[in-house]
Amino acid sequence: MTKRLTGAGFLLCALLLTACEPGIESTGGAEPPTPSTPTSQPQTVIDEKACEKALQGKVARTPGGSRDWPAEDIADLCLEQETSTEPARCFDGLMNGDIRWRDTDEWRFDDVIELCRNAHKASSVISCVQAADRSGKSLARSIQGCGRS
Repeated sequence: MTKRLTGAGFLLCALLLTACEPGIESTGGAEPPTPSTPTSQPQTVIDEKACEKALQGKVARTPGGSRDWPAEDIADLCLEQETSTEPARCFDGLMNGDIRWRDTDEWRFDDVIELCRNAHKASSVISCVQAADRSGKSLARSIQGCGRS
């Protein structure tokens, strides 16, 4: 026994010039939705240049200075942390923030690079520097101790 399309189903198939089988709803020629299969882990997109993007044109190299970063300085600061914005946040917090060392808030560029290179958490580096300053540690010792936070 053959089923026949009648009424709205027939008109829809005829208007869209698609072949319809009896008992199957037409999708208007579009592919039917495929059921999604759950994945075991959510897909994470990693930005391979997150550190560079957080610096270039956004963070001043010196207070009130240029935001144009040479490639070698980006590579130096972002070393092994290219996918993280933390080194850039650390650099900005120390160089352009109100973080003081002894009685000045003027930082040497190379010292801030050393402190913030490989920073996993900018706020931890900054807190470590502040604690080192309060305890009277030398800057060189602070760089060594705080620079891997």
